[in-house]
Formats: sequence, structure tokens, C-alpha cells
Amino acid sequence: MKKLILTMSAVLVICTAAAGCGKKAAPAAENESMEQVPTNEAALGWDNTQDGFDEVWDFANEIFIGRVQSHQYYTENGLPNTAVTVIIENPIRGGAEGETRVITYSGGELNGEFYASTSTVIPADGGEYLFLLEPEMAGDQYKYPCGGYQGTYKVSGNTYDSVIEVFNENNLLESEILGEPISQLPY
Repeated sequence: MKKLILTMSAVLVICTAAAGCGKKAAPAAENESMEQVPTNEAALGWDNTQDGFDEVWDFANEIFIGRVQSHQYYTENGLPNTAVTVIIENPIRGGAEGETRVITYSGGELNGEFYASTSTVIPADGGEYLFLLEPEMAGDQYKYPCGGYQGTYKVSGNTYDSVIEVFNENNLLESEILGEPISQLPY
């Protein structure tokens, strides 16, 4: 499998259907050949990673439970991304019920191949998640999850009694709140 590493710690892996890759990929092995591609760490939100869930909660501009309506792949500066359209079902901080947000995740399809970040899992269409979004960057049409991958958590439903479920094993902060009802989170 050919792998692509983005500079400044953002890692994307090229996956093909023949290789059996899914929506998430393992980190690149040290002995595999890799190509370096420049990227903007800030644009992926990875320059704002936090040390604990409380910090992510405090940093977030918007927090809500939402249902993924659709996703669309696009490129920006030659890099693949996925725009995920979400409808707000239960706002906690910012936004209103029924509003939509388009949230960007690193990785996506480009020239028939799927590129997946080693730390990011793209939410599935129809799934319900707790979203913690970063403050908007000037002139940007998309929103980003806090810390690139630290701002998306799978939930069991769309109420405050819903619990956090396993979603992204690469997000170490998930273990801090796994199984917790949203009503018990620090707001």
C-alpha cells in the first residue's frame, strides 16, 4: 500500500478498494516509502489539540448533538477533505435546533483513491454525534471539529441522556467520557 504523509504532523494514508481500506487507517509503518506533501496544520485544526476533554469543552465555540445528513469529498490546495453536512438536533452552546452546519474532516476521495487521516474518523451518514466546533477562522466557509479529531463523539441518541459510545480509538480523550451521559459533561 502506498502511503502519503503530510508535513507538520498531519498524516494521510492512501487507500484503494483493492487494499480493503475502510474509513480509518493505521499509522504508516517506518519501513514503507512515503511522499512528503506540505499542508497547513492550522487549517486541519490540529494546532488546537487539547490535553483533556474539559479543555476541548472550554475551547469549543459551538457544541451540539447533531445527525449527519450527507458528506461530500472536495480538495483544497490539492489535499482531500470531506465536508459533512449536519443538522443540529439538540444545541448546547451556540446554534439552534434545525440549523445545519458543514464540518470539514481531513481525508477523503481524490482521483479514485481514499485518503484517510490516521487520527480522524469521518462520521457516518445518519449517525448521531456530539460535535464540539472550533471558533471560525476569518473567511472560511467550513467549520472544524476542535483539535481536528478531538471534537466529534458518537452518541446513543439525540437527548441529554444519550451516552458517549466508542467512535475513534485514536482520540485518547474519548476514554475520559466513554459511557457518560451528555448531561454529566462539564457544562
